[in-house]
Amino acid sequence: MTHDDGFTLVELLVALALFGLIATMGVALLGGSVRAQDANRRHLARVDEVGRVVNLLALDLGSATGGPRTFSAADAASGPVLSFTRVGPPSGREIVTLRLDQGSLLRVSGARTETLLRGVSRVTVRQRVKGLWGRAEAGGSTPDAVELTVERVGLAPLRLVFVVGARSQ
Repeated sequence: MTHDDGFTLVELLVALALFGLIATMGVALLGGSVRAQDANRRHLARVDEVGRVVNLLALDLGSATGGPRTFSAADAASGPVLSFTRVGPPSGREIVTLRLDQGSLLRVSGARTETLLRGVSRVTVRQRVKGLWGRAEAGGSTPDAVELTVERVGLAPLRLVFVVGARSQ
């Protein structure tokens, strides 16, 4: 007399092995998805940070005032990178200075200092005066445009170009 009422031990072991294999693949897929989401979140945070810097510097440089000795720029691995006089709120006229200090690009305006970017190793400045691009000059007249090349640790260099506005001609 044979009973065919249930599963044999071999069938049960094969079913458990298949279930274990499917569960392992599901965990690996979920782990990969979490890692991809984390990498995407970090990338979007960097993009957001750069966007904020670009908007702030475009506003600052777009409202830079012209005149002799109102604009100063220099390539730097530390210290002042760019200094200019800006017009507009909140205080009418103010001197804005970008400086590189211990790997951070800082914006100094009056008594207020804010960190724009971290992990910066060097900033190179070029300026466009009378249609020609050239190296930055200390204490020169206000250029038509400014190019900042920001070298960051572990990332590709960031090239930012801004039109400098409100010039007296």
